[in-house]
Amino acid sequence: MKIYTINRTKTSYQLFDNYEVLVGEVLFDYLIRKNIRVKINHQLYQVKYSGLFGNPVKFLDDSGKVRVMIDHSKSRMFYYGDSHTEIYDFKTEGWWHTSTHLLNQRDDRLLMSMKYKNLFFTRKYHMEIADPDFKHALVMLAFLCYNIEIIEN
Repeated sequence: MKIYTINRTKTSYQLFDNYEVLVGEVLFDYLIRKNIRVKINHQLYQVKYSGLFGNPVKFLDDSGKVRVMIDHSKSRMFYYGDSHTEIYDFKTEGWWHTSTHLLNQRDDRLLMSMKYKNLFFTRKYHMEIADPDFKHALVMLAFLCYNIEIIEN
């Protein structure tokens, strides 16, 4: 199991692996926390909210192609790869939903989980990746966006 840490700055959430290498970050405007973007290496993905109450959430690449879509109403995430589509399910646990798990829909295998603790005036986040071969950084950051939106809104 790999443990990833999440650092919050004024305008981003940064995801670091267990070797303290930056995987990517979720960027937003400082004052109103809108105009959300995901940055992996030098690639930017725009986050678009569509439909009623901003459901579904779409992550678009530079060409406008949907790469990840999150459907809040059914607690699902779709990853649109180049050759295939993967579907994941969300499952929350804890009295205050302090833990969220991402499961592969085909076999209910745990892929990753995110937990947080409330400290005095801040929150401490960390993410655990159960599958050591899981390499989709965009899915990890979309999962981070999903959790941050639920926890802080």
